[in-house]
Amino acid sequence: MLRNMGVALGYGVLAYQSLHAGLEKLEINRPAIAADLDNAWEVLAEPIQTVMRRYGLREPYEQLKTFTRGQVMTQELIQGFIRELAIPEAEKERLLALTPAGYTGIAEALALRDCTAAMAIKSTIFKASLQIDDIDHGYYADHALTLARHPSETDERMLIRLVALAMHAHQLVSVCQGDGTLAFGAGLSDPDEPDVWLKDFTGRIRLWLEVGQ
Repeated sequence: MLRNMGVALGYGVLAYQSLHAGLEKLEINRPAIAADLDNAWEVLAEPIQTVMRRYGLREPYEQLKTFTRGQVMTQELIQGFIRELAIPEAEKERLLALTPAGYTGIAEALALRDCTAAMAIKSTIFKASLQIDDIDHGYYADHALTLARHPSETDERMLIRLVALAMHAHQLVSVCQGDGTLAFGAGLSDPDEPDVWLKDFTGRIRLWLEVGQ
């Protein structure tokens, strides 16, 4: 069983290495992205609708849909539409000053909200039933395990922790004579604990494993 795990894990490592090498070759064409955005004046339909609703103008969405459908939006067309709106001049000037690249709406507030929510997410708990047939070390046993996956931990890293525990489970017998505890440490949740450790009956740490990032 452990040999089969090694094959699957090996192919996975090769795949991630190839993916990483491919991503390293990518280059962001910032001028092209900026040019595309500068030409996307339809982006400003959102703030225009918002202001129209604020001042009670009739069917803002329908008006803009009719205006923009079937033609490429340009700065002149969008600003001409704004000038015809029955809204205060101050609001017109504010809308006329907007550009596709400069308008972000409430994106910053939403991003901060999502980041705050992500930081507050607790670890996800997984249960695993592991049957180990370690022929090389003559170790055969079933383990009922609980894994806590930190929000920043990937599924791949969590599985590597599981494989690492399986590969060293035989030390429960060879090192602790069957009277010990093999368990997952806090890992990413606590830098002072390992990913996997083995303690003997006195509480002494006999195995300390870290699988990296």
